[in-house]
Amino acid sequence: MSILKKSEYDPVTPKDLDIKNSPASIDFEIIYDGSIVQENLNSINRNEKWLMKKLRNKGINDATEVFLATYNATSGLHIDLYEDDIEQKKE
Repeated sequence: MSILKKSEYDPVTPKDLDIKNSPASIDFEIIYDGSIVQENLNSINRNEKWLMKKLRNKGINDATEVFLATYNATSGLHIDLYEDDIEQKKE
């Protein structure tokens, strides 16, 4: 016995709808636990001068303020600080 799913229940893909989507790209950790990961910075063809300029534009004076910073060719730089401005709910 064989079971075959009805074609009307197949998932739709972006190609089915003629939608162009961005190619997948990998995230590179460029700061981890306050330390710059030089190898990954080199992998994205950037230097510390570029990184520090980006950090200063966000009001960050030093890499030690950053818990994690990642770079993705599609979405750019994402920064997660140790001290986020999130109010803690007091119980």
